[in-house]
Amino acid sequence: MSRGCSATATPATPSRRPANHGSSTPERWPSQEDHDGEQEPTRFECFWIPLETAHVLQSGQGALLGLLDA
Repeated sequence: MSRGCSATATPATPSRRPANHGSSTPERWPSQEDHDGEQEPTRFECFWIPLETAHVLQSGQGALLGLLDA
């Protein structure tokens, strides 16, 4: 599983907790970009997405998945 963040409450794919993690791993969690304090924070809702669909990650981050050790 990988994670994704969205400024909207509805993800493109269903959120699922990674199968190898315990129940303490949240299905969704808040995050924010602070913009170095230069403007109001941008708040996001993050959620898990299947690795098979991780190529849709923001800013080309899905291209980095091949660098991960399995």
